[in-house]
Amino acid sequence: MTTEAQPCVICGSIATINAFSIEPSVSTDRQIFSVPVENRFCNDCGTVWNQGGARIDTPRFYAEQYDLLGESALSEFQVHVEGGARGESDAILDFLERSPFAEQGNVLEIGCGKGVLLGKFLKNHPGWSASAVEPSLNATEYFKKILPGVTIHEGPFETAPFRDQKFDFVAVSGVMEHVPRPVEFLSLVTSALAPGGRAYIGVPNFVVKPDDLLVFDHLTRFTPESLDELYRRTGLTLERRDTRDDRIWMWDMVVSDAGKPKASTVDVKEARARLDSHIAFVKASMAAFERMLADAKPDETLALYGLGVLGLWARSHAGDRAGSIRYLLDDNAGIWGSRKAGLEIQGSKSIPELGISRVFIAANPCYHKRMTANLIAVGVDEDRIYA
Repeated sequence: MTTEAQPCVICGSIATINAFSIEPSVSTDRQIFSVPVENRFCNDCGTVWNQGGARIDTPRFYAEQYDLLGESALSEFQVHVEGGARGESDAILDFLERSPFAEQGNVLEIGCGKGVLLGKFLKNHPGWSASAVEPSLNATEYFKKILPGVTIHEGPFETAPFRDQKFDFVAVSGVMEHVPRPVEFLSLVTSALAPGGRAYIGVPNFVVKPDDLLVFDHLTRFTPESLDELYRRTGLTLERRDTRDDRIWMWDMVVSDAGKPKASTVDVKEARARLDSHIAFVKASMAAFERMLADAKPDETLALYGLGVLGLWARSHAGDRAGSIRYLLDDNAGIWGSRKAGLEIQGSKSIPELGISRVFIAANPCYHKRMTANLIAVGVDEDRIYA
């Protein structure tokens, strides 16, 4: 843990503090690391970022270890939009298609993963050519099977052979929160845009994601305000945004607008109050998990509902008591029957047949109401639901 001031990753100020450190940490592909997350706060621009975690050796982690949703070629997260759940790539594609695209053009996806989103974009726009960047070797194995005709660079964008090429559209989904130097990275994205080009930026919204405080490989905790500040510093203008209280993802479409200075709109006091509230939520969730273990009899079967990092973090501290936690429950049918962190993943509707008696909701608060209702609907008593 560092005690000296660390410069802010967005504004460069050294008026920063270590606000909340915790160990171990959990990666977004659900690995446990005996490495602390050090959440620092900038008193000048309100940014929260992780000075520890994957920042220690970012390139090696993504190239050799990272395996997000690698159960199959097409497995992906689900997001809730318009009251229902659908594949993340389809939901993002709907957002993208609200902007007009010419019949021909070229697209670059940075952090393309397995190529699911890019493949669907190209299906909608057959006149477009594509290039892709992905540092995870686990993901690129799938990509080459899904999109064998697309040029892919297996490494960071900074070393891509087409880094100086201009693109009509650049997609950056679930990447910005992972990069060590977001200003430098987004400046490269800005320089990659052709005149009149657009970029899509998708990141988790820290406003509704307090468990990001535990995440090993998320290095910046973005809010709408901190993203706007980042755009201000990199010559981009927000064209439109889709952000909601009932999901963690924030989707932005931006355009290059260099040379037009804008004033900062960050409220530092509000940012600090949010951070303090999130820290309190994390501590309360950990206490709820401990209550579940204390209430359970030795022969009871327990489960974590959701793939959130809170449950896996707490389980790593449960010691011998962790053996009673036998299942991960999730609403994404595409991953049922697979395993994460040594636990089998099943749907919440399977609770009666699995004999699960108590459930810890391992998810962010924006999902708690819906998940609690799902549990009650399959017969779990409210006093056996912990969150």
